[in-house]
Amino acid sequence: DEPASVVISSIESLSRLDYPNYEVIVINSNSTDVQNYVQIARYIQSLPSNFRFVHLDKVHGFKAGALNYLNHH
Repeated sequence: DEPASVVISSIESLSRLDYPNYEVIVINSNSTDVQNYVQIARYIQSLPSNFRFVHLDKVHGFKAGALNYLNHH
């Protein structure tokens, strides 16, 4: 659970990439800090469509579980 300011700063850096074909998916899994992930989700909504936010509840396996879930969907 990184603070929203840290995640948003990282996303801002990615948004400045001079590369035409990339996608950024920010995954929030099993977080109970609603205010934190809502702030991140709202920021991502203001960006181009190659930036996405995915919120997952009750994913087993922590980070690996979230990545596996997205890999299959």
